[in-house]
Amino acid sequence: MKSRIRVLWVLCLATGLLVGTGGSTQAPEVSVSPDTVSINAYGNWMTVQTSIRYSEADPNALSLSGLAPDALWPDEWGRLVVRFDLNGVKAIVSPPRSVLILRGQMLDGTLYEGADTIRVRN
Repeated sequence: MKSRIRVLWVLCLATGLLVGTGGSTQAPEVSVSPDTVSINAYGNWMTVQTSIRYSEADPNALSLSGLAPDALWPDEWGRLVVRFDLNGVKAIVSPPRSVLILRGQMLDGTLYEGADTIRVRN
């Protein structure tokens, strides 16, 4: 069932049915890495991979649950990848799980919001 929904979503996106005009919102796929954060462990970055085209995203309108990005770049398929400071993420999450929401805007004014849940350990 999950694969059917994903295929339907991809077909809708490919035909433009999910892409709105200025002021509307779309829900991209978002994957946060690492998917488990230990509050007391060392680390530098949290990376968010998306289904958003890098060339269409406004780099000045990105946040992860209110945090500003440290860097962004396209992956090998031209999709947006965003890096956030892990200490900043640790400051806004709590055990046992937290939902992180990536919010942004496309260059055409379309808003987007996607979420991923991570495990949080002390």
